[in-house]
Amino acid sequence: MDYLTQDEVGGIVAKGLAALYLERPQFPIDYLAKWLLTYSELLKKQKTREERQHVKETKIKEFKVLTEQLAYLQEESLRLENLQKEKHEQFLESIKQAKYHDEFLGDVFCDYVAKRFRVNTYVCELDFPKKEIDLNQEDDENAHINLEGTKLLTYIYADQNSKFLVGQTLLPETGVTYDALKEPQPDENGEVVQTNGIYVEDVVKEPRIVYHKWPKLGAYNAIPLIYQSCLYEQSFDQGIEQRSQYLILKENQDKERSAKEAEFEERLESEDPAIIEQEKQAYLASLEPLLEPSFAQQKKEYVFCIDTLGQDRQIPENHRTEILDLVNLLIKQWELQEIQSMKADVELQLHYQSNLGAPFKEILENWALEEEQYIDSHSEKLAEFKENEKLLSYETDCLRLERLREKLSDKEFIQPLLNLSNCRIIKFNTIIQAGLYLIGANKIDINLPDTNRLNIRKLVLDENLIQQIVAYNHKGPKPEPQYKWCYVDRVQKRVEKIEQEQVDAYNLILGRLLKFLQLTCKLRKLDIEIRRENIANKRKQIEQLKEEASKLLEQKEQALKEHKEQLSPEELEEFNQEEWEVNFDSEHPMPEIPENPADEIDDDYIIEPPQQ
Repeated sequence: MDYLTQDEVGGIVAKGLAALYLERPQFPIDYLAKWLLTYSELLKKQKTREERQHVKETKIKEFKVLTEQLAYLQEESLRLENLQKEKHEQFLESIKQAKYHDEFLGDVFCDYVAKRFRVNTYVCELDFPKKEIDLNQEDDENAHINLEGTKLLTYIYADQNSKFLVGQTLLPETGVTYDALKEPQPDENGEVVQTNGIYVEDVVKEPRIVYHKWPKLGAYNAIPLIYQSCLYEQSFDQGIEQRSQYLILKENQDKERSAKEAEFEERLESEDPAIIEQEKQAYLASLEPLLEPSFAQQKKEYVFCIDTLGQDRQIPENHRTEILDLVNLLIKQWELQEIQSMKADVELQLHYQSNLGAPFKEILENWALEEEQYIDSHSEKLAEFKENEKLLSYETDCLRLERLREKLSDKEFIQPLLNLSNCRIIKFNTIIQAGLYLIGANKIDINLPDTNRLNIRKLVLDENLIQQIVAYNHKGPKPEPQYKWCYVDRVQKRVEKIEQEQVDAYNLILGRLLKFLQLTCKLRKLDIEIRRENIANKRKQIEQLKEEASKLLEQKEQALKEHKEQLSPEELEEFNQEEWEVNFDSEHPMPEIPENPADEIDDDYIIEPPQQ
């Protein structure tokens, strides 16, 4: 019964019977059967319409969702595109703002290009081959360079995935990378066509490709990175000279122009202003413009390398073009930044020279006079050593050193030296390096890696550093172990090679520091010699006292023997030998023999024994 009472059965039959009742057809059974068939078709159509409507509504909902997702994706894509564009603009700006473009090339540039274009990047430099050196034995700043060898390409920078290449070299004319640095040759028509490097779209088809690990499929692009560097001492010296001449010419021209303009102004009172103005403009037009001198330059050659090894794909042309543009921008900004740095260094040096107030030799003469007056003020102290020429010279030089220390402890006095702290070119920086060695600095901490060259980028040239150097005490034993390069005799050899007058002409305070180091090393050696001589003299005196004591004992025994021989047997029995010895000792006192002095350890200076 439950089945028949369902709407899908009983309900529909009831509707059919109701229709049958209303219509009262002639053939009720046929009518009811047709009605049920018709009703069934209507239900099917209605269900189909409902299903279609449901599908339609579902599609509309899905479309709305997809539209929203598409809008979000487009918005996100635009955001990421803008973010990437912003990062790229920041990267371009960082190229312009970089202070040290060589460090920027290794620390930032390689990784950025590698990530942006999904490639491997690395840089090789064309230079003389490097060689390992023993830092304990070598002090020459060029000891790590084989200047007699042929220049090689050495990998110096790489992205994070290619660090294994750093330090490896390419033998001369090996591989295709050297071709990127070759001068372009004229074609059949005699025209020289500039190239943008070497591109190999399929490395397996190029037999000259060098694989540093194992062969892989992909493409290779080598872009020449050649720039003109002006940051070296010869360029600095030439820049000082040319800039000085330029300023003199400019000053003379300005004076001449001012005098001529004053003359024109004076003539305005009695002559036609139009004619005067015409003559004035003609005069100004006739003046040749003075061009600021450029700096001497030397070529630095690198190759920026890109590959897709392991990806089995080419490097699209638009990517190669964009990377080439980035490399050229780096070259341009590198050269520009070096020129700006050199200008700043030259201007600082000229400013220093103009503020001296007198020729540097005249200033040195005044300082020498002050030094002699300082020594004269201690004449009473020096009078004690007049009988010993070596000690007199030693004590006199100690006073000179004391005077130098006083001056170098004055911040205002050493300011011209401290002003060099931000310079890219610091001439005679081996003086500062020698001072650092003197106070025990480790080469690894202050020099460029695996070299004897001072890393002036890491150098903190401030008052504290100078005070540490001038606080060095050359007197007394120094038993503490030292690095071999910190031995005073090695420091002395370094500073003795430096021309004092050249340093004074560059920077008087640096010249005072050089003199301080030279004098300190000299006095350190003398101090060791004098102390060793004193110990030797004390030991000699002790030996002499021992000989005197031995002779006195022999004399005592002989005197006792002679005295006993002079006594009669009766007197000999009553003779008090102990009393006699006391009287003898009081008349002939035994010398006091001090303890033998111990050797003093000086583990900072190797004094070669005198030749036999």
